[in-house]
Amino acid sequence: MNVAIMQPYFFPYAGYFQLLMAADVFVLLDDIQYIQRGWINRNRILLNGEPFGIVRSVVAASHRLAINERFYTDDARGDAKLLRLIDNAYRRAPHFERVFALVSEILASQQRNVAAFNAELVRRVAAELELPASIRCSSELSIDRALRGVDRVLAICRLFGADRYINPSGGVALYRDETFEANGLELRFLRPLLPDYPQFGAPHVGSLSIIDVMMFNDGAALSGLLRSYELLNGADMQQVL
Repeated sequence: MNVAIMQPYFFPYAGYFQLLMAADVFVLLDDIQYIQRGWINRNRILLNGEPFGIVRSVVAASHRLAINERFYTDDARGDAKLLRLIDNAYRRAPHFERVFALVSEILASQQRNVAAFNAELVRRVAAELELPASIRCSSELSIDRALRGVDRVLAICRLFGADRYINPSGGVALYRDETFEANGLELRFLRPLLPDYPQFGAPHVGSLSIIDVMMFNDGAALSGLLRSYELLNGADMQQVL
C-alpha cells in the first residue's frame, strides 16, 4: 500500500499527478495553514512562448486560517477572464476542445471553499487521466489533530495500513529513511523525469500547469509522461539533487 500526501493545489503540474499515479491512497492536506502566494490558488500556463501566471482570487482573511477555512471570491467575471486567457493561449493546441471543456466545467462549480474546490479539481483531472488512487482529505481522517510534521505523516500511513510512503523530491531534507523504517515503512522520494513535448513548435517550457500538458498530449502520451519518474531512497535522492 503506497500513500502520498500533498496540499490541494490549483491545476498543479505533472509531477503532482505522478505522485497520484504512484499512490494507492493520496491524501490532500486541507486542514493545514493556507500559504499566501503559494500554489493553492495559482499556477502557470504557456502564453506566447513564455510561462504566465494564473490566479483565482481568495477572500481576504487571517493568515492563521487553514486551507479549508478559506474561500474563493464569488467572481464570475474573474473566471470568465481566466477562461478567455486559456482560450487565447491554447486555441491552436491539438487537444484544446476536450481540455478547455474540462477546465470550463471545473470553474463553473458553485463550491467556494478553497480546499473543497481544489479537491474536486484534483479528482476531476485525475479521473480524466485515468489515475485510480483513492483521494482523501486529511480533515476527514480519524487522526490526532495535534500531530505535526513527520508524526502526522506516520499517523496517516498507519491509518491506511501503508507499507510505503512516497514524498516529492523536495522533501528529502525533511524526512529520514531510518525514521520510517523504525515504524515499519519504506520511504521513497519521487524524482520526476518528465520529457519535453511539442508546444507550438517552440522551445519547450517545463513545470507548467497540467492544463498545458493535457493541451498538447493525447491519452497514450499522457500515460507515458506520467510514468516517467523513479522512486529513490533518501541517500540516492541526495546524490542526484
